[in-house]
Amino acid sequence: MAAYVLPAGLTWVVLGAAANFMQMVPSSSTVLVSVCLIYMASFGLIEAMGLPIRAPTLRGGVPASWIRSRGWLARTLIWGAMLGPGVITVNPYASIWVIVIVLLVAGSGGFAIWIGAGIGLAHGAGRAIGIMHQSANCSDPFPVMASQIRWKQLDGIALLIAFGTLSSSLLAEAM
Repeated sequence: MAAYVLPAGLTWVVLGAAANFMQMVPSSSTVLVSVCLIYMASFGLIEAMGLPIRAPTLRGGVPASWIRSRGWLARTLIWGAMLGPGVITVNPYASIWVIVIVLLVAGSGGFAIWIGAGIGLAHGAGRAIGIMHQSANCSDPFPVMASQIRWKQLDGIALLIAFGTLSSSLLAEAM
């Protein structure tokens, strides 16, 4: 589990630090919140309805040459470092990019760094738990990764709930 959680935590702390630094530059959080709302509504509907439109993602995966002919520990560390953070390799879920936008509007004073650390630890642990759960009857968890079930509809529903929550919060604040 540490092979996924530690790299994820570190990656998201760095993203949080970058977001914290960006707060020092004059910018409009209204634009970011608007982008976030549009993104959540669009990809929430796309994923919940099962439409064949892919969310933005990176194309790269873990190169086979990095894990071929390596021991279990080396493969675990490589997979954990690449998959744990969720933003370095392909991530089929649209919600991962909303989290990046949330970091950008999180505020300054180091708050974004703490949010980043929490996101990284939670995401890394979630990926590790999912892999361990799927591979409980398998002596080697890596082939299971190729056949992992994509929970896109639940991700879409979560995006729509987040959209509704943020929208109603903004409307209540405006009144």
